[in-house]
Amino acid sequence: MTRLIKIVGLGLVIASGAVPLSAQTVLRLGSAAQEGLSAPIPGPVLGSVPASVAAGPPLSLSLNEALRRGLDRNLGVLLEEQRVRTAEGARWRQLGGLLPDVSGRIYGLRQTVNAAALGFGDFPGVQQIIGPFNVFDARLSVSQPVIDTSALFEAKAGAAGLRAARYGYQDARNLVMLVVSSLYLQAVAAESRIDAARSQLDTAESLYQLAVDQNRAGVVARIEVLRGDVERKAASQRRIVAENEGARARSALAHAIGLPFDQQFVIADPMPYSTAPAVDVGVALSAAYAQRPDVLQARERVAAATAALSAARTDRLPRLTVDGNYGWIGAEPSTALSTFSVAANVRVPIFSAGVTKARTIESDAELRRRQAELEDLRTRVSFEIQTSLRDLSAADELVAVAQSAVDLATETLTQARDRFAAGVATNVEVIQAQEAVVAAREGRIASLYSHNVAKAALARAIGVGAQDFSGFMGGQGPWRIQQ
Repeated sequence: MTRLIKIVGLGLVIASGAVPLSAQTVLRLGSAAQEGLSAPIPGPVLGSVPASVAAGPPLSLSLNEALRRGLDRNLGVLLEEQRVRTAEGARWRQLGGLLPDVSGRIYGLRQTVNAAALGFGDFPGVQQIIGPFNVFDARLSVSQPVIDTSALFEAKAGAAGLRAARYGYQDARNLVMLVVSSLYLQAVAAESRIDAARSQLDTAESLYQLAVDQNRAGVVARIEVLRGDVERKAASQRRIVAENEGARARSALAHAIGLPFDQQFVIADPMPYSTAPAVDVGVALSAAYAQRPDVLQARERVAAATAALSAARTDRLPRLTVDGNYGWIGAEPSTALSTFSVAANVRVPIFSAGVTKARTIESDAELRRRQAELEDLRTRVSFEIQTSLRDLSAADELVAVAQSAVDLATETLTQARDRFAAGVATNVEVIQAQEAVVAAREGRIASLYSHNVAKAALARAIGVGAQDFSGFMGGQGPWRIQQ
């Protein structure tokens, strides 16, 4: 925001005619407000998986429609969705230590036995070779853990890990809303710059033609025509730059929301300006701690690490399982009789070659890391909310100043044109006034974009969900604290 204030301030200086406007300054003004995003944007969030459909007629793309498509097709959301499925699989694997193990077996055997090999070779009346004989056994076996403290904590860790993955998915959706809204606003700002550049070119063309007519009438010198032509070429260059930047902004937006590469669309929403809902810092912090998905995810990661540490520490405790089977055994299936067995087994770990100790140390280190991450995140949430509120307040003031600068620069240009047409001034004054209008309009576009990006960043900092995001951006409130 500091950089944006400096740049818009430079625009106001330019509006006074003291500094000439360059194409590089135009580009810097166009990109400065992107610093409103407080954290680096991961690459997948800027990509998508487009639907495998052919491009249709041009779309009328509103901000809500862009957000909907982004939440459906953005690569970051799709990857987080698969991470949730991975966490579901991990949870089922960790539940395995508590769930019964049921298996069935059908066993058929025909064999002969060497009695001497079993120690019966010297018994009188016992044949050395017994058989052949048949054995048929069909049996259902069950093993059920009854007391396994370590497995119980493992299951708790898996459940917390799954909840953390689901909160991560929600956080990815919130980040996608921030990125898509920023890209949409960039496209809107680019459209505004294109319109402004074309209007400036029309003005430069009319001023050039006026200079030509006055030169032919002998009112002004040839240098006035040359100055007008130079300004016309500069306006044409600005139009080319604006149209190219607009095409790039539209491509970035299309890629993030999953539009086919050849799908044409029209930006349907103008760059809105509406004050954000009144936000109290204390209430915003409470709301963020209660509903921000990344905060909730960090808490669940701490819970998972705590349970994993408990599982490691209780790995030394005895385990009790009940095993049983029921089935039919005999020489043939037709002669098989039902049998069963039930057993209680107690397993006492005595020595595990340091595995339990290593697991405890690793789990304790993971828990400390997750706790540090949670504390850092809580501090960062406070910083993000306060920074977003300051940025939004500054952006509101910038919008008012920029609008005033546009009005003043436009009035100055009108008077300069009238003076030039009356022959009491040269077109140097007109060109300076026109450059001031260019700077003032660019400052207004940049300040509007900065205002809306700051509002979107504040929505993410508070933890405004998808159901309230559009209303928050439109200045409606209050937001809901999710339970």
